[in-house]
Amino acid sequence: MSFDWGVMSNEGNIPPSAAVVDRWGDDILESLDEPASYHRAIAAVPDAIANVICVELLDWQVRNGGFHQYFYNSYGIMIHRAIQGFEAMGLLECATIARSARAQFGDHFPESRESRIPVVGPIDDEKMSFDAADDAYYAIGMGEMHAVLDAYAEAAMKDMWQ
Repeated sequence: MSFDWGVMSNEGNIPPSAAVVDRWGDDILESLDEPASYHRAIAAVPDAIANVICVELLDWQVRNGGFHQYFYNSYGIMIHRAIQGFEAMGLLECATIARSARAQFGDHFPESRESRIPVVGPIDDEKMSFDAADDAYYAIGMGEMHAVLDAYAEAAMKDMWQ
């Protein structure tokens, strides 16, 4: 599974965070619907790389369709690692918002999409509302958040190639 990240950038240049997903994300993306495979794939990449992938994809999904879409789709399995990534990057407000969205599931988070769908409900019949988390996340300035994410991604890639 690959994305055309170039269309998301301003001048056809791929942002560093998207470059990380493009370079190291395929195995993770292909494993999202199988929790055991996902945990193996995420463990197979360095922590900093995994953090970038999970934060980039949460941001992309939430900005595209909110936390409901994120949890409804396969990407929802990445929530714990995305929170960890936000914390590692010092994006504590983002981590708090993501944690609040995740907390709606209670003590047991359904990792498989198949188990999450009945809980969150389909897009046209939402059973859980993430409006407060969406509003808080959208209120965060994209520019500053993406600057931190991209700086972290550049450092992660530098460590990979040394």
